[in-house]
Amino acid sequence: MPIRCALERLAGMLRGSGCHVRTLDDPGLLLETAAEEQPDVLVFDAGIPEADAPTLMRLIRDEPALAQLPVLLLAAEEDRLPVLTGGGVEVLPKPTAPGLLVGAVRAHAAGQRRRHGSAIRDFTHRDASSGLATVEAFRKLVETALARNDAGIGALLYVAVDNLLQGDMSELRRARWRARFADALDDQLLGSDIAGMNADGAFLVFARRVDLPKLESFARDVAYALGCVTLDELGHGNRPSVYVGVARAESGMLEQSVEAGKAVCVALRREGGDRVRLHPVLAGGPGGEEQRDWMGRISGAIKEGRLFLMYQPITSLAGDHGERYEVLLRMRDTEGRTLLPEQFLGAATRLGLDRLLDRWVVSRALRGLEGRLKEQGDTCFFIKLSGASVADPGFAEWLEAMLAKVSVQPRSCVFEISEATLLVVPRRTEQLLRRVRAAGYGTALEHFAAAEESLALLPNLPLDYVKLDRSLTANLATNPGRQNWMRELVHRIRSTGPRIIAGYVEDAQSLGLLWQAEIELVQGNFVQQPDEWLHHGSMI
Repeated sequence: MPIRCALERLAGMLRGSGCHVRTLDDPGLLLETAAEEQPDVLVFDAGIPEADAPTLMRLIRDEPALAQLPVLLLAAEEDRLPVLTGGGVEVLPKPTAPGLLVGAVRAHAAGQRRRHGSAIRDFTHRDASSGLATVEAFRKLVETALARNDAGIGALLYVAVDNLLQGDMSELRRARWRARFADALDDQLLGSDIAGMNADGAFLVFARRVDLPKLESFARDVAYALGCVTLDELGHGNRPSVYVGVARAESGMLEQSVEAGKAVCVALRREGGDRVRLHPVLAGGPGGEEQRDWMGRISGAIKEGRLFLMYQPITSLAGDHGERYEVLLRMRDTEGRTLLPEQFLGAATRLGLDRLLDRWVVSRALRGLEGRLKEQGDTCFFIKLSGASVADPGFAEWLEAMLAKVSVQPRSCVFEISEATLLVVPRRTEQLLRRVRAAGYGTALEHFAAAEESLALLPNLPLDYVKLDRSLTANLATNPGRQNWMRELVHRIRSTGPRIIAGYVEDAQSLGLLWQAEIELVQGNFVQQPDEWLHHGSMI
């Protein structure tokens, strides 16, 4: 039987038994889709020609989000699977009897849901009537999920059911309603979604989806499912009035997300008509269309592999051994043309998407560095952090969690913060620098234009490097006054401890003058332009 036909036959068996099934006939989409949707069980045909089962299983187990995922392998006698025993893997014979398959799926799904549920019990308890997480447990679960998510972002659905708020209803009847609605809600959730009860009786759902059309479709599915709950046997024949407000969910800002979703529901109830709406931060308000457009572009670029990193060497003039690279973010449009940073980073910063991009860059760069160090042990990456991330109270915790996931020596990674960020949020900047330094990683102040306020702060900052701004190095060869200022500045910086990097080197004369000023490290297109390829012919 062709693979596709066999796949649909198996899916039909499981759907007929009440399971929600997502089918993929391209193994290349498996890791991304499973990590995003977090299924309860993965059913995999070991005979599929496009994939090698042992290799695929190794990739699944190497992905932290999938490490505990139960896997059912369907294998014929001729399939050789000696390395796949144990570790949450069960091998079923092919062809598989419907009863055996359904029973195995249900057993593993129940075990997986018990494991998920234990996280709630570890924090506090479930709501007695609905079985969902209480608001305190919900918040802790969502913060944990955001900390583990590379992008550190998701969506929050605030689901208000008016009938649950009626004052003339007995508490027993209200509890029975909550249980019925919770069951209907649970049927709409993916394995990665988190559901809870708010103190005011509303349902809360955290979803990792950032694709706006899919998010809106999911919200409408939730509204429809809860709106179809039959209540006649509970003594109330009216249909429930369900409103769903969808807000952006970010680490450290969950209470604001709940309030934003609630505000949308209040507006929907007042206006009548449509009962599902995205918060203006996602769409619909001033700047909403632009934000939705750029959110779509950026999430599309991530999914389609059009967001990528480039690396520009930082070269030693003192003959140091070892490789240093600054990590730079680039994006290709749908036609394959590379966009300049000013074509998308400015819009991302203006619309509040820079934190999402920061987390993508940090996670991708650290994983790339981990692989690079296996080939070249004295490599160091310089990774930029935006002002939004520095100001984000949840970023430091997310960064520490991300660093714990990779095998990277602290000396091989330096985190850069700009002088502009230092001047806007000096306390937050110093706190993050100290936290990074305490973990053993390097710190740098970049785009340093030698503002007097910055010079005054330098002695108190835990810095390993200071990178000079373009305004200090441009046209250096033809400006004697700037050369004198450069020598004085180098002396002042060096007296506080950090090493100096001269950025934006444009010509050989400037390079010579920087060497005479005893600057150790230089960077710029004259030295070497950014490239996707690192030295020694390796690309991440």
